[in-house]
Amino acid sequence: MNHNKKWAVVGSGPAGFAVANILLDLGIEVTLIDANLEENDEYIFPNLDRLSLKTKFDSDLAYRHFPKGPEINVGESEVKQSFEGGGLSSIWGATILPYTERDITNWPLNLSQLKESYQFISKKIPVTSSDFSSSSDYMDFSSRDKLIIPDEINKLITSIKFKCPDISVNQSQISIENSSKSTNQCIYCNECFAGCRYNSIWSSKSFFDNSKLKKFDKIRVLSLSDSEDCIKITYCDLEGTIFNNLQFSKIFLATGPVETFRILSESGLAPKNVELLDSGTFYKLFFRLKNRSKTVTNYSLSKFYIRLQDENLIHPHFQFYEMDSHKIDILKKNYKLLKLVPKFLLNYVFSYFLLCIGYMNSEITPRIAMSRDQNGNINLVPKIYKEKRQKSRLIAKKLEKELKKVGIFSFRFLEQNHASGSGTHYGGWLPMGAKCDLQGRPYNTKNIHIVDSSIFNDIPAGPITFTIMANSARIGREVWEEEFL
Repeated sequence: MNHNKKWAVVGSGPAGFAVANILLDLGIEVTLIDANLEENDEYIFPNLDRLSLKTKFDSDLAYRHFPKGPEINVGESEVKQSFEGGGLSSIWGATILPYTERDITNWPLNLSQLKESYQFISKKIPVTSSDFSSSSDYMDFSSRDKLIIPDEINKLITSIKFKCPDISVNQSQISIENSSKSTNQCIYCNECFAGCRYNSIWSSKSFFDNSKLKKFDKIRVLSLSDSEDCIKITYCDLEGTIFNNLQFSKIFLATGPVETFRILSESGLAPKNVELLDSGTFYKLFFRLKNRSKTVTNYSLSKFYIRLQDENLIHPHFQFYEMDSHKIDILKKNYKLLKLVPKFLLNYVFSYFLLCIGYMNSEITPRIAMSRDQNGNINLVPKIYKEKRQKSRLIAKKLEKELKKVGIFSFRFLEQNHASGSGTHYGGWLPMGAKCDLQGRPYNTKNIHIVDSSIFNDIPAGPITFTIMANSARIGREVWEEEFL
C-alpha cells in the first residue's frame, strides 16, 4: 500500500532509522535527508579531547562537524553532535536495554504504550538475550540468543545475585549479531572497542542500503517553514551554497537534541535559550580478588549491568566491562606512569580489574545551558553544581558497600566524574506534554514531528538508545494512524 505522501526523515541515527522503518512498513514513501559525512569530506572538529574519544579504526569521523553553516560550540561540555551517516551509532557501546515503568514515571506515557514499538525494533535489529527470570526490572525484547560470556563473569553474576539483595544484576543485552545464520556473526575477537571489522555490532548506517528508501545526502538542514499544506526546507551543501527547493507534507526531525534545537530555533519554532538534560556519568575501576579474566576469545562490550534499588538516588545504573588492551591503552594516556610497566605485567594485573561506567538520573545531575546567538551559532555551557559530585560519591559508596560482599573492591583515586554530556545520554529540552504533544509536534506546528531524545521528559539512568528508537517508531505509527485511519 502506498499513500502517495511525501514524508521525509531528517537524520540517519537510531531515531531516524526507527521512524523511517515503521513508515516504510506502513506503505509511506520516505525520503531520508542526511549530512552523511564521509572520511574524505571537508569538516570542522569540535573542541573535544581526542584522547578520550572512542574511535573506529582510529578514525574520529563520528565526531566531525559539517564544514558549513552555523557552528556548534560545546564549550566545557563533552556533548557530541555527529554528522556521519548513522550518527553516533557507528561508535556506540551497543547496550540495548528498554526503560522500566519507574524510569518513565514523569512521562505522559506508560510502558504499555511503548511495548509494541520495542517489539517492532527488536525485529529490525539484533538484541541478545539475558536472564530476566529473576529480575522485575526489564521486559525481555530479545531477538537473539545470549552472548557467550566467560565462566568467571557468570560466577560473579551468580554470586552478586545471591549475596547482594539490594541490587539488580544481569548479563547485558547487546545489539550485536550472533546468529549462525548471519554472514556477520560475532566471532568473539575482543576487538569491539577498536572497531568491528565484521559489522557484527549494529549501526543505523546500514539503513543506507535499504532500496525502498529515497536518499538526499551531503546537505545540512538550516531551517523549516511549516504551512498548512507543506513544509519548505532551507539547506546548504558541503560548499556552503544555500537552497530552498525541498518541500514535504510531513517532516520527522531526528538530528539529535543539539542540531534539532538549532533547526527549530532558527525556524522560529523554539526559543533561543533552553536547558539540555544530561544523565551524569562517572567511571570507576574495581579490583576482584578472584575470578580474574583468563579467556582470550571474548568480546569487549559490557558484560553485565547493575541497578541500585534506591529511591532516593533514583535507581542509578552501572555497566561493567572487563579490561582489554584498548581500554588499558586509554588508561596509559591518562596515567603516564603506566607506560613504564611491562606490557605482560600490565595485562596480568588488569585481568583482575573491572571498568564500571555509572549513570545517574537527570533529576540529580547538572543541566547544560543551550543557546543560539545572533549569528545562528549554538553555544553549550554546563551548569556547575557541587551536588553532582556529592551525589555521585554517595552512589559510588553504596555500590562499593554492596560489591565488597562478593570480594570486589574499588580504587577511589581512579574514580573520574566526567564532563557534562560525556555519556551521550542527553535530551529533554522539549518535553512531551509540556512543550510538544505526544507525537513530538511543537505546539505551534502541525506537520513537524521531533522523534529524538529532545522530547524526553527526563533522562533516566542507563542505556537510552532502545527507548529513543521505540518512542520514534511509536510516533511514526501514531502519525500514520491520525492521517489514514
